[in-house]
Amino acid sequence: MEIYNNDNIIIYFYNNYKYGIKNNNNNPDNTLFKSIFHCGSLENIKRNDTYSSIFFQAESVISFDEFMDHCEKKYGIRKLHYVDCLNIIYSFKTQIMYLERNNKTFYNISLDKIVVIDFQHFLYLGNTVSFKEDKNNKQIHFLRPFKKNGFLSPEISSLQVLPAIIDYRSVYFSLASFIYFSLFGEICKDYSKLDNDENLETISYTKLYWFLLRNLNFDTKKRNIYYI
Repeated sequence: MEIYNNDNIIIYFYNNYKYGIKNNNNNPDNTLFKSIFHCGSLENIKRNDTYSSIFFQAESVISFDEFMDHCEKKYGIRKLHYVDCLNIIYSFKTQIMYLERNNKTFYNISLDKIVVIDFQHFLYLGNTVSFKEDKNNKQIHFLRPFKKNGFLSPEISSLQVLPAIIDYRSVYFSLASFIYFSLFGEICKDYSKLDNDENLETISYTKLYWFLLRNLNFDTKKRNIYYI
């Protein structure tokens, strides 16, 4: 039974807690699927020879919107718990780290591309982009028009002309802005005034506090998701 279908990625439920993720693209780049396979979040995971299909066991696989519904019933408010946000960061960070080792990354975080496994593991099934390393600078080259949707960095949001070159750490800002939204239930009003942000004051000097300050930074070189 098909339970998820988005941009040629399909998730099936078979039986006895068995699920499959299939790349339905005729000319697939399976780096994304390799990042899922090596993320360490899935139980009894298997794959075919080309990484175009992955099979695993789980008690539940739901969309992010359904997970938000679950949290609203559990906490009485439509936002995530602190621990949920840490789980998201760990899950996405592991995928992004694998992609970066293969000169790829994500350029945005879109809610409809997130699936939640057993209410604690998160997979991002968004489109990947390649980056080039030039004099130790890793850069994404945008040559064609693309969808500006989901959580974007300011450098991508402000793009007006193509081709364009963007720092590969752009997705770090996207992830941090998504975490801010998930934790506080609203989009940050002014990323340039985080020192006086009332929401951040409620988690002062915690792991999430420092993570958000580092990565909601307009200076791409100061962003870092590798430790939390």
